[in-house]
Amino acid sequence: MQKYFILPVLALLALTACEPTERTNPEALKETERRAAAARAAAEAAAEAAAKLAQETQAPVAPTPINYATSLLDIRTIAQDFNLLRPWEKSGAEQRSVSGVYLGNNMVLIVGQAVKAATYVEMALPDDSRVVPGKVVRYDEDLNLALVTVAHAEDASIFESRTPLQPAAPLKLGDKADVWSMVRGLVPVQVPLVVESGGAGNRMPRLVMKVAQPLPAGSWSGLPIIKEGRLVALSESYQPQTQQLSAINAEFINRFLTSPSEGLVSSAPVLGIRVEQLDSPIFRRYLKLDDKQGGMYISKVEPGSAAEAAGIRKGDVLLAIEDLPLDNQGRCQHPLYGVTDAMYITRSYKPLGETLKMTISRNGEVQSVSVPMNRDLVEKGIFREDKPGVQPRYAVWGGLVFQPLTKTYLDELHGKASSLPLELLELKERTKELRDQGYEELVGLTLVIPTEATQDYEALGFCMVEAVNGQRARHFAEFVSHLEAPTPNGITEISLNKPPYKIYVNRQTVERCNDVLRRQAIPRLKSE
Repeated sequence: MQKYFILPVLALLALTACEPTERTNPEALKETERRAAAARAAAEAAAEAAAKLAQETQAPVAPTPINYATSLLDIRTIAQDFNLLRPWEKSGAEQRSVSGVYLGNNMVLIVGQAVKAATYVEMALPDDSRVVPGKVVRYDEDLNLALVTVAHAEDASIFESRTPLQPAAPLKLGDKADVWSMVRGLVPVQVPLVVESGGAGNRMPRLVMKVAQPLPAGSWSGLPIIKEGRLVALSESYQPQTQQLSAINAEFINRFLTSPSEGLVSSAPVLGIRVEQLDSPIFRRYLKLDDKQGGMYISKVEPGSAAEAAGIRKGDVLLAIEDLPLDNQGRCQHPLYGVTDAMYITRSYKPLGETLKMTISRNGEVQSVSVPMNRDLVEKGIFREDKPGVQPRYAVWGGLVFQPLTKTYLDELHGKASSLPLELLELKERTKELRDQGYEELVGLTLVIPTEATQDYEALGFCMVEAVNGQRARHFAEFVSHLEAPTPNGITEISLNKPPYKIYVNRQTVERCNDVLRRQAIPRLKSE
C-alpha cells in the first residue's frame, strides 16, 4: 500500500515544479518591467517638478558685472609749441593729463589735444603702480583724436592687465549708455547717461550727454562711453555744474581708426565757401526763393577750393546738404545730432576722398552739385596751415623778420588782436589775383627788431613782401634765395604792399647786425 501512496505524491510534485513562475513567465516579466519603467518616469517627473518649483521660488543669480574701468590708462604729456609771432622761440611748457582707452594691439585711444605739440609722453596704470614712456602714433587735429603706444617694445607688458575695447555704431539723440571712470585710480565708477543734443566741437559736431550723477574728480577727458560692451563715444569735456558731458561719437572714432595715415594729420574737408543768412524778405524775392524756403546765400567761393572745382558760384543759394534741407539760419536736422549748423555738416558728413551732394538754387533754378571732399584750399592754396609742434619757417635779416603768411599765422595774429591789419586783410580778398600772378604762397614782413640796419623802418611790419630786387618770390624758399643773393652795389631793395612800398637795406650793415643778433638774442636767424 505504501507503494501506491508514494507515486501520486511524486507525480504531484513534478507537475508543480513544471508550472511557470514570475521569473520564468515572459508575460509576468514584461509586466514587472513596465511597472518599474512607470515608477522611474514618475520619479523623474517628480524631481523635475521639484527643481522647477525651487527655481521659481528662489531669487535669480545675477551675472558677474564686467568692469570696463580695466580698459583705462592715464596718459600724461608735456607740450611746448612754437611762438608763431616770434618763431625762433617756444612758448612755456604745459603739463596735460587725460584718460586713455586700450584698444588692443598695444594701442591707446585718447583725446588728441593732449598730444598737440607734445615733447614728452608717458602712460601709467590708473593706480600708478607702473609708469612707462610713450609715443604718439597718430594725431588728427580736426577729429581731436590720437593714438599712443609705448616708446619701447619691452614695456608693452603694461597692457597685460587691460581689457581691450572695440568701437561700435555711433550714438544718436535719446540713446542711453554708461561712462566709466575711476576714483583715485582704485575704485571703478559706472555712471548712466543719455544723449540730449548735439553740440559744436573742434570743427566737428559733438554729442552732448546728461549724466545721471556727478562724475568723480580727476581727468574727465578720454573716458570710455560704453553700450552693450562696445565703445560708442569718448568723453571730451565735462561741466560739473550742469552734469553735461561733451563726447566724440563713434562715427569719428571709426573714421580715425580706419585711416591709413600716421603722424600729424588733418582730416576735415575744406569746402571753401562763405555763407550769409537769408533773413531779408526783399533779398529772398530777388533770389527767387519761396517765402517758406530756407537756405544760405553763398557770398564768396575761394579760388582753388573744392567748391570752385565743383562749379559753385558766388550768388548761389545753398538749399540742402545730402538731402538735409537748411533753414534760413543755416541749420540742418542731422540724423545723429539733431539741429546742427550746416558748416559743421560740410566738414564732417563725408570723409576725405568722397563727394558731398549739395542742392543749390541759381537764378531760381534748383540743381544738384557733387563737391569733392578735399583740403586743396589749405594744402595747395596760398594760405596754408602749419603743423602743430613743427617750427614755423622764418628768416631774420638785419632785424627784419620774414615769415610765410600761413592760415595758422594769420589766425594766431587775429586772435591776439581785435582784427587783422588792413594790409593783411586785403590779401584774402585778392587771392585769385595773386594766384594769377604766380604766387604759390605769400611772404610777410611780420616784425621789425630795432637795429642799425632797420633805422627808420621800426613802424613797418604786418605786410606782404611783393618782390626782392625786382624779382617776385613765388614761395618762401625762393624769397630767401633772392634775399641772400649779392647785389652789385651792396644794396637790397624790398618791395612791400604798404607805405613806403620800397625799402633799401645795406648788406654790410645787415651782416654786422646779424652777428650781434646771433650773439645776444637769436642763435638761429633762419629755420632749418
